[in-house]
Amino acid sequence: MMFKSTAAAAVLGGALMLPQPAAAQDKGAAKTTDQKLEDIQKSLTKLTEMLEGKKDETGVVLPSDPGVVRQLKELRDEVASLKSQFETLKSTSLRPAATGPAIPGVPNQMPGGNPAPAAPQQGTVRVVNEYPVEITMVVNGRTHRVAPNATQDIAVVSGEFSYQLLSANTAAAPTRSTIRPGEVVTLRIK
Repeated sequence: MMFKSTAAAAVLGGALMLPQPAAAQDKGAAKTTDQKLEDIQKSLTKLTEMLEGKKDETGVVLPSDPGVVRQLKELRDEVASLKSQFETLKSTSLRPAATGPAIPGVPNQMPGGNPAPAAPQQGTVRVVNEYPVEITMVVNGRTHRVAPNATQDIAVVSGEFSYQLLSANTAAAPTRSTIRPGEVVTLRIK
């Protein structure tokens, strides 16, 4: 509402400041001024509709075009809601698990519930590349590239594992070995 009164005051002030056509001027100049004022009024009406929304014959804002001001308020509210949801998710993701009975079919470690199955014990295969070029090592069927003069640790399930150095010059079969939980097996490429 304040915008309408400000706009109306601006138009009225502009109209009063316009020089009055001199008697010597023809009526064409007066029509031009009237036409300019009419164009300004149409522009103000369009701007008001854009800001406040289009209205029907009774003066109620149409839901299909609520106006920029209302849309901006809705966007602000939606951003605030998303921020609130994000903060809630962030705080719950960092919170320890709730206690209670176990849910059938869902492994969990809660007091009074069934313990979750233990994770398989793992060992580490450490590939040390002292060769001046990148090498490719296959461990348990997965390919690992190791840069020159670099070391890469590969976690493997304890028990039997296989490894193979891929090379354009040789086609050696994979080598099988065993690893205990927590053990580190070093494969050094020179």
